[in-house]
Amino acid sequence: ASLGSAAAAAAVSEESRTMFDIGTFPSKARELLSGAWDEDCPYGGFEHLGLSILQAEIDGLVEHTVRCPTDLRPVERYRYSPLLITQEQFDTMHIAFFFDMRPLVKQGAIFGIITTIFICVVLSLASIAFSADANSLVLTPIERMISKVNKIRENPLHAIKLADAVYEVEEANKHRQQRRIARRETFVVRSRTWRETITKAYEAAVLWLQTVTAAKEEEAPAETMILEKTIIKLGTLLALGFGHAGVNIVSGNMSALDSAGVNAMIPGVCVDCIIGYVRIKNFSTATEVLQTKIMTFVNQIAEIVHGLVNEYQGAANRNNGDTFLIIWRIEEPEVPEGQMPHDPSKLADMSVVAFARILGQVH
Repeated sequence: ASLGSAAAAAAVSEESRTMFDIGTFPSKARELLSGAWDEDCPYGGFEHLGLSILQAEIDGLVEHTVRCPTDLRPVERYRYSPLLITQEQFDTMHIAFFFDMRPLVKQGAIFGIITTIFICVVLSLASIAFSADANSLVLTPIERMISKVNKIRENPLHAIKLADAVYEVEEANKHRQQRRIARRETFVVRSRTWRETITKAYEAAVLWLQTVTAAKEEEAPAETMILEKTIIKLGTLLALGFGHAGVNIVSGNMSALDSAGVNAMIPGVCVDCIIGYVRIKNFSTATEVLQTKIMTFVNQIAEIVHGLVNEYQGAANRNNGDTFLIIWRIEEPEVPEGQMPHDPSKLADMSVVAFARILGQVH
């Protein structure tokens, strides 16, 4: 029993001795510790007498020597001193240990740099994503609206071309949407191999996603898109209301930025043009017969007249009940770059062809 107790005591003693064993001192450091502790280092108003085990270079451990705590920056040193003594005892004599925290400070600085770089990258990506949304939802539509307003201000008739372009895009989107719906509804998996089955299922999923995305876009149009279409519609109504001959009035008022008032008394300009009249015969009889449907009848004829006249470089200037005033301006005030001025003889030929085609289309 005594031998067992002795062995157990020896084991406990060995365990307690090695409990805080975190390494060994280098031989050079042990030599310094066994030397004279006569290094005088003033610190904190006290004269510290001792030694520094970092005063000599040690391969792989100490590269920059330190003789006194003041050789290190405040963040690079840490001081331990007894706390369970009186202030008088502390002022008389006390023991202090200074530890070199440079490896930990260096490691913390590296982690701080990595953290800063990570935050900068995250903020940059977030800023790019936010600016991309702002550009696509706000800035780009506003710039596009400003561009269209400037074009309409310079030439009010350009609003009709803008409206036609928007209408063509909308009709093309509707046609594609109808084709997607038709393909999705008529989709039937008729395959004999598993590869064809997977291919058909993938195509059906893509069609479904495209249909859902298009439906969401149609359900929630952006406010900027509504404003853009409203500007085009207002410009188109102005161009149709004032006609080809009233372009100068609209352009002059829109170009004058010093006042918000409308000046309809702008002096006229003498122009050379070819004038044609399109008249609906027996309009009073048609009105009595059609009653409320007369507007649909007139609009159908107006669509034919406006479309063919515009196709042959003319313009429908005014509509007065059963009469349409059509003009072909011989002298354009501003000829676009890269185009030749209109030849009067060719304009006359086009006016005749336009009227012939109007009669053919109506009949």
